[in-house]
Amino acid sequence: MNKPPTIVIIDYGCGNLFSIQRALTELDVPSTISRNPDEIAKADKIILPGVGAFGKGMENIRRFGLLEVLGAFVASGRPVLGICLGMQLLMRASHEFGYHEGLHWIPGQVTKLRPGQPGEETVKIPHVGWSPVNFNSNNDGLFHRLQNGTYMYFLHSYFVTTENPMCGIATTTYGNNVFCSACCKENIVGVQFHPEISGPSGLRLLQNFVFLK
Repeated sequence: MNKPPTIVIIDYGCGNLFSIQRALTELDVPSTISRNPDEIAKADKIILPGVGAFGKGMENIRRFGLLEVLGAFVASGRPVLGICLGMQLLMRASHEFGYHEGLHWIPGQVTKLRPGQPGEETVKIPHVGWSPVNFNSNNDGLFHRLQNGTYMYFLHSYFVTTENPMCGIATTTYGNNVFCSACCKENIVGVQFHPEISGPSGLRLLQNFVFLK
């Protein structure tokens, strides 16, 4: 196996940082948790995790002075992986508890899952648990050696809609919600589920991202 690239997990105060780092350690991939702009700028790849509210996430990214270094990193063409809230922050905006501007890296928006209307199947919000991920694209990178319909672990109340359907590379169905569960634009990928707690399939996806060319 090739030498692992330098991975920085972005610490903006809203992520399950150590569970991601533990998953990478299980893959023998060293990583650094940091909000230091110099460390981020020198990374080969970054992971933008996230648990919590969109507005708070963007507030912290601005408060910690991360907008410029993250924007420069994306512009350099180096790979970025957004996980859960991290995927949502990639979008243009979110309607979670008001209207909030996102990072504008992928055209799209974030809206709330529907519990179901009368006569429809009703589901609990947030969506918590294992659900299948159906690949829309023959993405031999992120989904390499993963079977279509692989179950991943979700924990979210809001979901992404990309303005360009080609950016959506996987969907998941929850009740009457069919939502984008993975997206991609050039060097940026995002997943709504948590690969770090999705067992062997999640580890495979993280490994694919780490060694993705």
